[in-house]
This record gives sequence, C-alpha cells and structure tokens, in this order.
Amino acid sequence: MLALTQGEGVPLIADAACVPALLPQMLRLASPAGRIGLLGFSVQPSDLVQLEVIKKELTLVGSRLNNRKFPEVLELMASGQLDPLALVSHRLPLSDMPSAIEMLDHRPEEARKVLIQISA
Repeated sequence: MLALTQGEGVPLIADAACVPALLPQMLRLASPAGRIGLLGFSVQPSDLVQLEVIKKELTLVGSRLNNRKFPEVLELMASGQLDPLALVSHRLPLSDMPSAIEMLDHRPEEARKVLIQISA
C-alpha cells in the first residue's frame, strides 16, 4: 500500500472489518496526521504501539452509530431482501480517490457507498 501512495501512506482508514490483529498494520499504513476510524465491536485486545500513534500524530476515533441494526441487516441479506451490492453507487480506481473524497464531502447525495479499487 505504501508503494501505491508513493510512500505517503493513507490519510483516512475506516476499519469496518473489526479484526484486532490488523490495528498495528493500520498504524503503519496511515500517513502522518492520518485518521483511523474504528467502527467494529470486538472485545479482543489489539497490539497498539503508542509510539506509532505519537510519532505520526495519528487520530484514532471510535464510532458506535449502528443503532444495533447488524442482526436485522444480516437477516435481510440472508433472506435476499437486501442486496448489499445495490448499496454501492460508485467503483473508482485509487487514482480517482481525490474526486471520490470531493464527492463525499461536497455532494453526498450522489453517493451511497463508494468502493475504491486497489490493484497491485
């Protein structure tokens, strides 16, 4: 990933997978002054090296704004009543990341979910 960003790192990482073992990797991938949003609900501990956070001046933010809807949403997906792929409004290459962020920031009504496709 660092090669794809010319060594700059990623300015915003949203962790919706909630795999605690990935936190150290996210710290390494984040750009200086980057932000990491933790959206999952794991009770498992993570290896967090404070020096990684401090030396890059990272911001870690937690969010629990799911309104306890996960079980309902999973049931809708399992029954075929909700197609998760229909939620994706845009698929853009990494090179279009600036326009994706601009759209999300300034024209959110145009986007439901934007997937950034990263190819090695």
